[in-house]
Amino acid sequence: MNGRREDGFVLVTVIWFVALIALAATIISGWVSESVDRASALKDRIAGERALISATNQVAYLLTTSYFTSQGLVHVDAADAGVAVHPMGFTPSKHAHIMMLDGRPYRFGTGIVELQDTKGLYNLASINPYTFEHLLEYFGISSQEGRGLLDKLLDYESVNTTLKRLNGANVNDYVRAGQPPPRSARLITPWEPYRVLGWAGYPALWRGPVAFADLTTVTPDTQGLNPNTAPAALLRSLPGLDQNAVDKLLKYREVQPITTLAEMDDLTGLIVPIGDSTISPFPANSLRATFAFPQDPLARVVGFTLLPVGKTPFRIDYVVDEPQEPPLRSALATAKLPQFPDFAPAP
Repeated sequence: MNGRREDGFVLVTVIWFVALIALAATIISGWVSESVDRASALKDRIAGERALISATNQVAYLLTTSYFTSQGLVHVDAADAGVAVHPMGFTPSKHAHIMMLDGRPYRFGTGIVELQDTKGLYNLASINPYTFEHLLEYFGISSQEGRGLLDKLLDYESVNTTLKRLNGANVNDYVRAGQPPPRSARLITPWEPYRVLGWAGYPALWRGPVAFADLTTVTPDTQGLNPNTAPAALLRSLPGLDQNAVDKLLKYREVQPITTLAEMDDLTGLIVPIGDSTISPFPANSLRATFAFPQDPLARVVGFTLLPVGKTPFRIDYVVDEPQEPPLRSALATAKLPQFPDFAPAP
């Protein structure tokens, strides 16, 4: 009788032991599988980072070895390298690479690169209340709400942290709201207004096919709007323009550049009440480059400025990683895109 009990106890023990081994094997298998997945994800991330660095270097090289023209950036090839000409009078050869600066996607390896002239964006460093109000109306924000957002933005940049505008906010308002205090300096990136008190409460500014940061720049030395590189959404936000007028401008600038406000009026058949000095048809010496690759869920946005004097030919103003929005993912999936050239230094 005791023998049967002992046999039964041994059997139960063996079963438990086998179960524990099976459980341990399952856990170890999970660890191994998770480690493999992490290693694979890390490998993809490293590959994506290498692609981003390569693309950034190519754009920096393009910026410092090209002529700025009303058409875009014209890269100097070997045939043009020996020709000493003033940039304003430069005539590219028929083989020259012309990179448009209106935010269109170019294929770079498995990814894409978009180049945007900062003069084609709304400059938050020199805000005109009238046009700013119309820009916010594009996102469904009323004039009254827009004036409040503008006051808070200007207070955020003000060195005086105690005083505030009529609809603004000072440092005490930030403390009461449990938010970090204002930086009391000019904006560093177009995404920084999200930190301004009250701005995060308008999701339309930050989510959607076109976001507020997609249409704005913070470059302090850039003046005027370039209608040849402005995104369609920014043109649509200009006072007096409707979608039909924007379509006409987009079609016309593909053939030849728009040079004056009067020309815009003639092309659209409308009056654009923004002032002649607002239009500046030549690109700025700064641009925004957006890089996206299929193995990376984030897109990288880099602000470049060309420096005519000094020890370095260019400056990187900011680097921002943001989630890939639907327009970028759609561009990545597009089979036929113009190719971003693989530039080599001219001899």
